[in-house]
Amino acid sequence: MVIQHTGKLIAMTGRQQVLTLYRQLLRKRRQLQYTDKSFFLQRVRAEFEKNKHLTAESEIDHCMQKGQMVLKRDALV
Repeated sequence: MVIQHTGKLIAMTGRQQVLTLYRQLLRKRRQLQYTDKSFFLQRVRAEFEKNKHLTAESEIDHCMQKGQMVLKRDALV
């Protein structure tokens, strides 16, 4: 029973990280020019929707890294 609880806790932590990244990307939209905001929002939503079925940790990590790169790249410009 403790193992199941720990597994759920780990899964919840991963879910929380994904939601945090999603929120950060939505906030990043505020910094864009007016014409780019709706495109960026559609793109973020489409990517998260496309990948919501992923269960393999390596695939999820890869997608998280891609999202983090978008945040960093925009921050450096």
